[in-house]
Amino acid sequence: MLEEYKSLRDETLKRVEFRYQIFNITLIVAGALWTVGTARPELNSVLLLYPILSFFFAAAFVYNSILLVQIGAYIREIIEPSGVVQLGWATYLKDKYKGIEPFEIVSTYGLFLGTQIVSLLAYFNLAQPFSTLTRVTKILVFLAFIAVGLTLFTLQYPVIYHRRVLGLSRASTPK
Repeated sequence: MLEEYKSLRDETLKRVEFRYQIFNITLIVAGALWTVGTARPELNSVLLLYPILSFFFAAAFVYNSILLVQIGAYIREIIEPSGVVQLGWATYLKDKYKGIEPFEIVSTYGLFLGTQIVSLLAYFNLAQPFSTLTRVTKILVFLAFIAVGLTLFTLQYPVIYHRRVLGLSRASTPK
């Protein structure tokens, strides 16, 4: 069980690292697309690609977040109560997460939704009137708005999931 604990702690560190890599890639893609999309008027529609791409980055971020929740719950509920592992980091963090969660939410929403909104605002500030756009560009506008909505929905999932897991673990813990 000690080996399993060590393996899960290593997996936790990898998942946290993956999340930071996703943050970095998202910012690099945003900067690249914003640079191209603002360079010349005929390239403004490139700004519409960012919300679509960043939705997929947000989904990858959420996937890693959910795995972190699952690993933490397993350590807290299966390994730590066994007494084999005398460490209690997951149990200790469980009650402290309420103080950390708002910062995680603000940074995550800010990165993904904030940059999507900036990209759309930049596009609408630079683009020609909607009625004069090509059909492809109108489709991109539609997909960009859908991507923003899906990103909002996707980012809410790990918060709800984590609260549910904490609630389930509280209910199963004897008092």
